[in-house]
Amino acid sequence: MKTTFVENEVNKTAITDNESTAKSEELDDNVLEHQDDEDHHEADEQHSDNIFKHYEEDSPEELYKKAVKLIKNELVTEIKEHIEAIKRHILFHLDEERREKLQAFVEDGGNEIDFSYEQPLRQKFKEIYSEFRQKLNEYYKKRKEELESNLYQKKLILEELKTLSMNADITEETFERVRTLQDNWKKIGPIPYSESEHIYRLYHFYLDKFYDNLKLNKEFRDLHFKKNQEKKEEIIQKAKELLESDFEKISDLTKAIKLLEKEWREVGPVPKENREELWKTFNEILDQVREKKSELSELIKKEREEKIQQKKEILRELETIDLNEIKTHDQWQELINKIPSYTERFKKIGRVLHPENDTIWQQFNSTIRNIIRAKNAFYKAIKQVQGTNLEKKRELVRLAAENVERTDWDEAVNFFKKIQSEWKKIGPVPKKYSESVWTEFRETCNKFFDRYHEYLKEKDKELFDNLEKKKLFFEELKNIAESSISPDYLTQQIEHWKSLGKVPPGNQEIEREFHKLIDSYFEKLDLNKNEIYLIRFELKMNNLWEQGDKLAVYNERQRLVRMYDEVRKELNLLENNINLFTSKSGGNPFVKEVEKNIQRHKENLELIVKKLEVLNKFSFEDLKVDKTRDSKPRKKDKKDRKKR
Repeated sequence: MKTTFVENEVNKTAITDNESTAKSEELDDNVLEHQDDEDHHEADEQHSDNIFKHYEEDSPEELYKKAVKLIKNELVTEIKEHIEAIKRHILFHLDEERREKLQAFVEDGGNEIDFSYEQPLRQKFKEIYSEFRQKLNEYYKKRKEELESNLYQKKLILEELKTLSMNADITEETFERVRTLQDNWKKIGPIPYSESEHIYRLYHFYLDKFYDNLKLNKEFRDLHFKKNQEKKEEIIQKAKELLESDFEKISDLTKAIKLLEKEWREVGPVPKENREELWKTFNEILDQVREKKSELSELIKKEREEKIQQKKEILRELETIDLNEIKTHDQWQELINKIPSYTERFKKIGRVLHPENDTIWQQFNSTIRNIIRAKNAFYKAIKQVQGTNLEKKRELVRLAAENVERTDWDEAVNFFKKIQSEWKKIGPVPKKYSESVWTEFRETCNKFFDRYHEYLKEKDKELFDNLEKKKLFFEELKNIAESSISPDYLTQQIEHWKSLGKVPPGNQEIEREFHKLIDSYFEKLDLNKNEIYLIRFELKMNNLWEQGDKLAVYNERQRLVRMYDEVRKELNLLENNINLFTSKSGGNPFVKEVEKNIQRHKENLELIVKKLEVLNKFSFEDLKVDKTRDSKPRKKDKKDRKKR
């Protein structure tokens, strides 16, 4: 076929207004495929957005496995958007991981230029993605060959159409052949975009010329136009039905419109008198459908804006959290447990086709990362404290093990109570050591206290034996003859009583009865009051000491020391005063009263000294006392002196 000749024919042929209108209706599929249709682009965006959301919840490893499965088992043309969506997600995760590792490296004192972090998954995905791109390039190469083949087949049809369009003698057989050529033309796939409009014009040029020749056989022409008109009327009815239908997605409505346009293009010419009216009706209905689509588009834009505001509100909630106020484990756990709800709410909204969507997504992730970093820093500090606590507790375990066999029970019990108290004051240790170190400490303490309880059982038995012995001895002592009573004898009985040992707690009445009996025997002796008092005093102090109330004995000694100083000062003052009286007025009754006072003070001093001699027999070296109490006189000191 000589293209130049055909082009000349196209240029020379006069096209009427009606013919021009018919041509404007019937755009070829190949031309429409390459037009920048805004609605079609929006539909593609929605489809891509849905695919992108499909992979939001997957981990990098899961994304990689899905990519491998798609590339190995599916056609590259059907998975292109899926692979690109997976690529965006997996690279986002890997980049986030690398940023976090870099941040930790810098926080630990490293230099960013020295940072190196291997990501095997990144390399594996790069290899599988390269395989996908290679398959896609092979597909495009094959596709180009198919387009060239389709172009060649359509040129052959054009050659035959040209021949048939120049034949003025059109028979029914010729007419059917043209219809067959039209059907074959539709079956042939797309051709290169650069050739499509030119080939389309030639195709319609020859068809129009053929139908012009049909004027010689009007019956065939009218029948063919009538059938075409019926088909176009059916398409108009479908457009009306489309106007009444409800669509949730713009993409579905766009596809329906394009399907009607394609059906309209595939129908041949109609009678000239109806051609303009049919085309006008079809376009008016489609305009109404497009207006409906525009309203749906506005609604979707409004919904998108609302979703963006929802995302901003979630972001604001996160950004208002004051991380400086979160200072305890419970507070951090409460916040971390809330993070999934923020993420779930954010992802539930989904990706929004909005200029701010990606920026908000980055800000959201950045805020989450800041929270995670702050949490990690908190627990890193906690980990250091817990490490120190672990060392302290291990030291207590060591001390417990060293002292578990002690038999100085009073001191040992105090020691174990002390380290148990210290254990409680030490904070938590790392979780993996918590149970083991506590078990070791508890078992060691239990071992000591088990030994101590066995000791107490034996001791209680001994105390009850002592009680029985003291009861027998007490009965014997009550029945002694008065002729046997003497200071030495009573002293011997007291020593023997002491040698019988202590009695169980709650049985101290026997002790009081014994001392009461001894006091009654002393009263029967021919002794002065001071001698009896000293004996009773010594008995009382010995009894306190034996019962373990060493502090009371010590405090009594301190009280007597202070009393001695006070009486000594008063005696000195009286002696000075008496010297004045004797020099001026001898025999004065006031002088006699002062002399009596001096004598009483001297007797008191003598008694105090003897009491201190008794108390000095006790050893107070190991006794822990509050030294501040030594300097404070007891309020009842003067009362005691008055009694004496």
